[in-house]
Amino acid sequence: MKSLDLVPGCGDKAVLKAYDWASLGNSYIVHVGGSRGSVAMDLANNFERTRFLVQDGARMISGVEVTEELKGRVEFMEHELFAPQTVQADVYFFRMALRNWNDKMAVNILKAQIPALRPGAKLLIQDACMREPNAAPIWEERISRYVISPP
Repeated sequence: MKSLDLVPGCGDKAVLKAYDWASLGNSYIVHVGGSRGSVAMDLANNFERTRFLVQDGARMISGVEVTEELKGRVEFMEHELFAPQTVQADVYFFRMALRNWNDKMAVNILKAQIPALRPGAKLLIQDACMREPNAAPIWEERISRYVISPP
């Protein structure tokens, strides 16, 4: 995920400007597939009224350390993308979590949130969408497909 910092507009810092996070006020945000929590920590540092739960696989979150000032506001939980969501929150944030899955599988990931959804909860998705094959010059298509999908 950190390699996306090298792609204009895709890095962790771009997330701060991609949405009006302040409008969420005092919110509990679950970052589904949140990797090692760098985005959640950046957001928590900039929006003091938010709390984050970063969910990802056990190997991904193993050994992550949270700074003293963010303890209690950024936490981690083992959770697989396709498992039913068990945590109720104000917002479920997906950042670059759907890009490697076909449409059917991406829909299944989103459907897994249904058990925990309550009225007014939001799903925020920041991801890459691929154009149809051959819709752009071959050089441009190769670059975008290489950047968005693992080699």
